[in-house]
Amino acid sequence: MHTESEQDKHDDVPLSKSELKRQMTAIQVLGEKLVKLSAAQLETFDIPSNLRHAIDRAKHITKREGLRREMQYIGKLMRHIDIAPIEDFFSTLNNTKQEANEAFHEIEIWRDKLLQDPKALTEFIGKHPNEDHQTLRQIIRNHHNAKTDAQRKKYYRMLFQELKVVLQFED
Repeated sequence: MHTESEQDKHDDVPLSKSELKRQMTAIQVLGEKLVKLSAAQLETFDIPSNLRHAIDRAKHITKREGLRREMQYIGKLMRHIDIAPIEDFFSTLNNTKQEANEAFHEIEIWRDKLLQDPKALTEFIGKHPNEDHQTLRQIIRNHHNAKTDAQRKKYYRMLFQELKVVLQFED
């Protein structure tokens, strides 16, 4: 077991040069993400004006080396601010994108199921009893009765759009 004074001594040990470089690189990557944000999204952060100007400049730089240097400068400026709110914003943004992807995949799965399995519509009605199922039945029937590939593709897309409306209203 460590005594209190031994723990304090351990906390006072400076970080290694490699660890400092890893931290600075992580901050620079966060700065690169900031550059990719829109002006409206940037307004949500309380960042110093010199950092905001550097981000604006970086958006207009087209030369590779100039952009690299500007990113390093942005990273240097970010070392002096609290980056926790920025990290929280990006983690929330990533979670939102992941949820949207999952919802999209669920719609695709239902569409394929409904077109391949006649019993799938009964299952869908059981899970979503308050929705207008007549429209879904009609689109599925039209897809199966379509004579050309162009018509089948049309109903394939229509079914996707209808499922998207049905499943998003439930959330």
